[in-house]
Amino acid sequence: MTTPQADTTPQVNPFTALTCGFSAWLLVLGINRPAVSIAVVAASWLVGVWATRRAAVVLNSLALGLPAGASMLIVHAPFGQHMIAPLISSDGLVIAGELALRFLALMASILAAMCFSPIPQLIKAIQGSRLNPTIGYIIGASLQFLPQARRAVRTVREARILTGERVKGRVLTRLAIPVMVHTLSLGADRATAVEVAGVGRPGRRTVLRPVYDSGLQKLVRIVVPVACAVVVIAWKVVAR
Repeated sequence: MTTPQADTTPQVNPFTALTCGFSAWLLVLGINRPAVSIAVVAASWLVGVWATRRAAVVLNSLALGLPAGASMLIVHAPFGQHMIAPLISSDGLVIAGELALRFLALMASILAAMCFSPIPQLIKAIQGSRLNPTIGYIIGASLQFLPQARRAVRTVREARILTGERVKGRVLTRLAIPVMVHTLSLGADRATAVEVAGVGRPGRRTVLRPVYDSGLQKLVRIVVPVACAVVVIAWKVVAR
């Protein structure tokens, strides 16, 4: 019988990265100050660029934050007390800016955390945890759905192109329906493997090569959220 061998290459465990990312949410939402949001955005962007050597975290967080900021501007700017132009108030702009900055901080922190949490590694970490195997499988399948759907779209599109068809117009019948059928068939094929693996049976599961973890990272996963919670509570007490 093969004994599971943990990967000994030092790296950030997905749970550690996500714990730090969501701990930043505690600071942003708990303290609720623009300066904290700016600090979290800057730190997240620096970490994301350092981890990936690309500006993907910056661009993706802006792609998520700018539309949200525009919607907040539309909602709040016209309804303040101090109008500086038609349908624009100074206090409404401030509220919209603070909300948009807070949303950007939330998105940037979790995107930076995901730089250290590739989906295969995260699924392995979930499988090796004490989480119920059925719940772990559902989470893993959910995380894999979008990548699989993208591959299905690419496969169907390439098949259409190879047959000489132009994938334009009537997208629902030419592309969407075949993609849905292909994705559902993949799910049906996976059902047999799930049954053979005994996902629904009780007991812990082992992974052939578990994700790297260490005592220091386990300590970080406890200390960081507790420290952030203490900072938020202390801020609330001082700010009274």
